[in-house]
Amino acid sequence: MRRSLWFVWLTLSLLFGVGYAGAAGITVTHLGYAGHGVAWREYVAEAAQEFMRLNPDIKIDIIETPSSEYVAKMQTMYAAGAGLDVVELGLTAATHAARGMYLDLRPLIESDPDISLNLWPEPVINSWMLDEAIWGLPASLALWMTWYNEDLFNQAGVLAPNRIGTGWTWDYLIDAAKKMTVDVNNDGVMEQYGVDRPWAYWSNGLALMAGGARPYEKFLLPEKPNVNSPEMKNAMQFVADIMLTHRVSVPYNASNASQYYFWTGKSAIDIVDNPGIVGAYMKNVTFNWDVARPVAGPGGSATHLQMDGMEIMSNTQHPEAAWKWLKFLLARKESVERFVELTGRLPAFKGAHAKYKELVPYAPNSWVLLFETMGAPTTYPIYVHKVTGLNQWKSGTIMGQVFTGQKAVSAALDEAQEIELANVKAYFDQLAQASQ
Repeated sequence: MRRSLWFVWLTLSLLFGVGYAGAAGITVTHLGYAGHGVAWREYVAEAAQEFMRLNPDIKIDIIETPSSEYVAKMQTMYAAGAGLDVVELGLTAATHAARGMYLDLRPLIESDPDISLNLWPEPVINSWMLDEAIWGLPASLALWMTWYNEDLFNQAGVLAPNRIGTGWTWDYLIDAAKKMTVDVNNDGVMEQYGVDRPWAYWSNGLALMAGGARPYEKFLLPEKPNVNSPEMKNAMQFVADIMLTHRVSVPYNASNASQYYFWTGKSAIDIVDNPGIVGAYMKNVTFNWDVARPVAGPGGSATHLQMDGMEIMSNTQHPEAAWKWLKFLLARKESVERFVELTGRLPAFKGAHAKYKELVPYAPNSWVLLFETMGAPTTYPIYVHKVTGLNQWKSGTIMGQVFTGQKAVSAALDEAQEIELANVKAYFDQLAQASQ
């Protein structure tokens, strides 16, 4: 009912110019990011009405903006001093934070009796820090986990990941996957595979973390590549072996790969997806499934953390009002619970964790593991780059050569290292020329 009313309100606003902002009091301008989806947009619109009811002296003016135009519009409004207060970007916006575009929230947090950094898991809030500055607050997160088909494990007589504790390792995964890769007719066409899309385990950076590799010296805005370390090579070899040696997955970039996606029921183990698949693909599947901790490699049960969040512009004219609005959206228990109810997303705010299954009834049985992993010491943020041309280790060329057996892992990553070093040099040469 609320969703229907919101669409009626949105239609009227488009037809007759009804907006969020009134004529009196302070107006906080909020740039809405369409790419977050309809449910997120509904949440912000609904929250604005409730916020203005509770704070009649503050008006919220939301400018809905297409994804393709969002960053350009933000930069244009910021440069013009056009009264932009709040934006909705994730960790990749650290590049903007490094240029001073966002307000440091630490003084506001430390002076606010209602807010503490303990409201978020430590790895989560730490991801929003640049030096000592806190440049945004997290809303929802993507956490790469293990997803498994309980029925296929039972049919093969293999203990599922959640039943073996610390035994859920790379070695166990390979052994289990071999038993669940099946060619019923012996015609060379597999009816099911053990592992779904292992190349994404590499391209998403998950094999690196689990393998104990660190391709750069820091996660935010690194400058020193180390993509051909022994740990990197071992991790890439593990992924290549899944396809080329053990043959427990569909071949790299196979045209029929989609026929074996985890949610089709034809792959037993998925180590490359985040909870976004729950609402998108898993609601109506016909098999039993669950979530488990990330599979452990030499570097432990490690994974990456990606987050969406919100920021206050550093040139806001209304920092106190913008802060009041931001914490209403992201640090108020009732608000965040409604956000989860509408979107099904995994909340960063700890106060909403306990009710996740109640708010998202189609969540996996072992949903608690999502939140335990969120705060684990082996959970790391994604890499955010300022230097163009890094991430060569996961380029289509490198992956294509290695994962089809055309080039050895060592030679491929040595080549990637040379390219990245050259790109870093070019970046700093360009900066030096620009400063002259």
